[in-house]
Formats: sequence, C-alpha cells, structure tokens
Amino acid sequence: MVSGHHDGNAGAVVTVMVSMHHDGNAEAVIGIMVSGHHDGAVYGVRITDLGVPPVAIVGDEVHLRCDYEDEGGSTLYTLKWYKDSQEFYRHQPGLSPHTADDRCLDDDTYHVEGVAVDCWVSTEREVVLKAVSKSTSGEYQCEVIGEHPKFRKQTRQANLIVYCK
Repeated sequence: MVSGHHDGNAGAVVTVMVSMHHDGNAEAVIGIMVSGHHDGAVYGVRITDLGVPPVAIVGDEVHLRCDYEDEGGSTLYTLKWYKDSQEFYRHQPGLSPHTADDRCLDDDTYHVEGVAVDCWVSTEREVVLKAVSKSTSGEYQCEVIGEHPKFRKQTRQANLIVYCK
C-alpha cells in the first residue's frame, strides 16, 4: 500500500492499494480525499466478529462468519476470505451477483486446495464450506476494505483443524 500525507491542514490524501491474486493478476484501488481539516473521525469498515470454528470432522459443513460495520460514512468496498494467505471467496457490492442464479459464477470463488465453497447458501457475511477434508485445515482470514474516503483495510484470522472420525 502506498499512502500520501495529511498534516491536518487543507490538502489531499492519496491512497493506492494493490492486491496480488493467486493467479498472478493485480488489482489496484485508488482513493483520493480532499479535506479542509482532520476531524478525528474513523472512516472505513470495521470487523466486529469473526466466526471460524476451531475444529471440524471430515465431511462436516463448516460456516465461516465475518461480521462488520460501516464507520464514518464509509461503506463496504470488498470482503475477501483467505485460507493460508490464498484468496478463495470475494464479495464486492455492486459487482458481486445478487441473485441465486448468478451466485456461483467463478468471479467470486477461487480454487484453493481443501476449500469447497457452497455458493448457493454463502452470503456476504457467511461462507459455507461443504464436505471438509483434512486439507481444509489451516488459517482462515477475513479481510474488509471500506469505500471512499479512506479505503481502510482490516483483517482478522483464526485457525481451523479438521479431524478424522
């Protein structure tokens, strides 16, 4: 991430965030904020709760939950899920499918070993993994990025271990 400087006086803050995807492609988000003063307000999206079960049994359905709230007039730009630092699910309001028929497009889910997303029941805040296996074990991370004016990013992670019966 590259950021500009804001000293509290009139000016602009330029933020450039570049995300590298597992397929080698990059995505850039550019934000510009012009202001007369810094009011001390928090702008962005904040994770309020992360729900990753610590254990599961092979064959189980696992629910991963990432609750967030908007702060300071900012709204959600994107929500992403990662397993062991590899992105496997993305929700972008305005770009992500909003109907059940479109929910399973490859644009929102990515192949990661051990992760099988049930796209028919997964939502913006809850991702359902079907028929978990030993290779589903790992570190799961939720990442939220707020919209203009700050494009603030927050992440939380937790481990899941899958056991045989």
